Amino acid sequence: MVTLIHLIMMMAPTTSLPVMMKVTILRDMLPHPPPPPAQPLQAQAQPIQAQAQGPAPLPAPPPAQPLQAQAQPIQAQAQGPVPLPAPPQVAAVAGGAGNQANVQGRGRGRGRGRGGARRQREPEWQWVLANNDFQPTVVPMAARERIKVRMGNGPGVMDFFHLYISNEMIDIMVEETNRCADQFEEKYRDDIRNGVKAFDWTPVGVNDMKTFLGVILLMGIHHQPEISMYWSRDELFNCPIFSATMPRDRFKAILRFLHFNDNTHYNQDDPDRDRLYKICRLIDCLKANCQQAFEPGKNICVDESLLLFKGRLAFKQYIKTKRSRFGVKFYELCTSNGILLDFEIYCGIRLPEIQGLSTTETIVATLIEPHLNAGRCIFLDNYYTSPNLAAWLLARGTYVIGTVKSNRKNFPKALATDRIEKGQSIFYRCNDEHVLAVKFRALKDKSTGKPKIVHLLSTATAADTGPTGKKDRAGNDVIKPTCVLQYNQQMGGVDMMDQQLHGFHTCRKSYKWYKKVAFHMIMQGCLSANKLYNLQQGKKTPFLNYLHDVVAMLLRSSPKLNKLVIREETVHRLTGRHFPVLRGFVPSGKRRKTKNCKVCYARGLRRPSGKPLETVMVCKNCPSHPGLHVDRDCFEAYHTEVDYSGHPLIDNDDY
Repeated sequence: MVTLIHLIMMMAPTTSLPVMMKVTILRDMLPHPPPPPAQPLQAQAQPIQAQAQGPAPLPAPPPAQPLQAQAQPIQAQAQGPVPLPAPPQVAAVAGGAGNQANVQGRGRGRGRGRGGARRQREPEWQWVLANNDFQPTVVPMAARERIKVRMGNGPGVMDFFHLYISNEMIDIMVEETNRCADQFEEKYRDDIRNGVKAFDWTPVGVNDMKTFLGVILLMGIHHQPEISMYWSRDELFNCPIFSATMPRDRFKAILRFLHFNDNTHYNQDDPDRDRLYKICRLIDCLKANCQQAFEPGKNICVDESLLLFKGRLAFKQYIKTKRSRFGVKFYELCTSNGILLDFEIYCGIRLPEIQGLSTTETIVATLIEPHLNAGRCIFLDNYYTSPNLAAWLLARGTYVIGTVKSNRKNFPKALATDRIEKGQSIFYRCNDEHVLAVKFRALKDKSTGKPKIVHLLSTATAADTGPTGKKDRAGNDVIKPTCVLQYNQQMGGVDMMDQQLHGFHTCRKSYKWYKKVAFHMIMQGCLSANKLYNLQQGKKTPFLNYLHDVVAMLLRSSPKLNKLVIREETVHRLTGRHFPVLRGFVPSGKRRKTKNCKVCYARGLRRPSGKPLETVMVCKNCPSHPGLHVDRDCFEAYHTEVDYSGHPLIDNDDY
């Protein structure tokens, strides 16, 4: 071998032949050893067998026998001292028993398991072209939309707020925030004593935490680029309600040590740790409150939501179709009008597997588990929908309508390849599973302006179409499949929640992901409480007005505020722009109606007769249109001072 290598190296610089050709030429030049003498086939089998068994000495070979007789001792030696059951039958392979053993020992290619045996294929779904003869399976509706909790007579905004943000959640925040501050003081005791680290802490109470939450929610309404600007005395940024309810340093201290679980039981180096440990107690409480507060109707939907976060996080996700693109992903179950029913936060760990379902199908099955067998219809997008999931849900008394990818398993291939014109649709049905597959070509995609092909699965609708109420350019009715019409009407619950919360900047930029997630969940609870409040009252109260009332009630917990002056209108009168106007229109010759001055009445100013002072000027921007003197300081005091009555605002013994 060494001589051969040297010869190759000597030939390399002088010739341009390929290396393999050089090796072949040199191999032919070397002398070949004489071939061994020919032996019969029976005599050759025994040395080969001896080499396979090892170097141990073997007895003298038996006399030559026919090939069939010789196969018996070989099989006995392969089995060993313990008899094994007969191997499974394998298709005949050219090459004899040796090749057959290789096939059994190591399988290659698709469909082969560890032992090489082919896996049993599931029976393929049989799809046929559907006409008007397909009708969905009838599942009786066993539930109706209602509020589960008995609210009593005349429930207020805070009663619905506490359905989701319960006192238990506030107690958790108080307990863990104080614990975190104590742990910080114990860890850096020497640095604090030497002045290296600043630490000015007073244990937080329930009223302090409610005031803190009120300030956080108010920051979402009245947005400023920096937190310190809320306490600024600059006329352009001044908003007196913040300094009147909580000092700036106190707010920053609570925000600094805000926690929702005990850090001593969290091992960051453990690979099997709970990645949501920081807020798991808050998540469990909110999920339980969502399930106990409201019983949904027939139509519910599942979709993902993305909370913007660009910091360092192991389970940060990227979804290019979302507005945020980067952040924490929520799997949410809600009603069609945006009432939150349940949710899961993706943290890189799969949910407990359900037999027969894939990972995305397991997400839907986990969220909808408390709502099965009630005749509901769940709407999904193509990330979750599959024929297998549709059959699984239908067997548990739940309909499904959802868009689906054409390459899903068991989806009809003929439907995916069929060509249809604009506005046309085609239906396929699977009689064994009672599932309807639909292909529809829309006239125009809203995003691209081009015709768009949509594939859907439905177990709740028949194979028919219906008018959308719109006309095309020729004046004809626009026709779409019934499942498409229902999908467009009922699917947008999660997106509606995101749109309604987008204008409120409560979730400020932060390095701590769990604080941002916690504030987002609190805002989701407030939005769901607003929808239940509207359902109970029978009228629509905008979310901004509802949030205003909740903030006003939370800020009343502040020890700094005078309870004789603070009302629900306090937040509104101390924010925004206000202008005085004359009260109402009065025909000529008649006296204009007057109104009691709110500030003079609070200060105890009266006429000699004992009646309150009146004025014809009111503030048109305040909800109650209070009467206020403009020639005095009443109008200015009412819109700039929390306590305009002249009583002491701050109790120095408490702060």
